[in-house]
Amino acid sequence: VDKEEAEAEELIPVPEPDISKIFQVAYRACAALDVELVDSAVVLTLQGDLEDEMDEDLDDFGEAGADEEFVKVITTFEDAGVEYLVTEPIEPVLIVAKPDPSKPPADGKDARERFVCLPEDEVDKVMPQVEEILETRFSLEDE
Repeated sequence: VDKEEAEAEELIPVPEPDISKIFQVAYRACAALDVELVDSAVVLTLQGDLEDEMDEDLDDFGEAGADEEFVKVITTFEDAGVEYLVTEPIEPVLIVAKPDPSKPPADGKDARERFVCLPEDEVDKVMPQVEEILETRFSLEDE
């Protein structure tokens, strides 16, 4: 997210073509936190454990407006004089994807596996398994 200052701060998503230009800098900023930034099918995602430093009760945020969403700032970095934020949505986002069969696995230091979103018929088939995994995961966290 590109942070532009105006009367009030507004977070502006980085245009898709520009993501590849800043990805390596963002990757290093995240690596400093011991998490890996991954260029996945729909959004950039973080892999690894972030310590949850959010002490505030989420209810204190109230309701987001129709065109708003609350985010947690993970880290910031600067590239070419522009400050960027890596953020996490407060509300969970579920994206079901699979490795892209049209792209062979890449080799090399900067190789990243590519993923594609499932077509709707495949989503319908796998959602019962996804829901079971999530239920198990959340029930284990509650124990």
